[in-house]
Amino acid sequence: MENIFGPKLKAYRTKNGVSQFELAVKTKGKLSTSTTSTAETESKYDPRLSTFIEMYRYIDVPFDELLEEMGYGKEYQSSSYKKQRGKD
Repeated sequence: MENIFGPKLKAYRTKNGVSQFELAVKTKGKLSTSTTSTAETESKYDPRLSTFIEMYRYIDVPFDELLEEMGYGKEYQSSSYKKQRGKD
């Protein structure tokens, strides 16, 4: 799977003027500078679930949009999720 987290994380950091070190501090070390650097530079980077969650918290992209970009279209979204979002 293509790495979509790194470019999004870097875009967030650039847009908000946050360095990799500042992001590590902001996440209380949950995203280390090493992890962020690897995510932003490795094309095949595949984060652990805990890292995925931390990255998601900072990339400023709606979750359903992120799922679609990862190849999980609407057919993967549960009916209860759609009801909560007000979709059919």
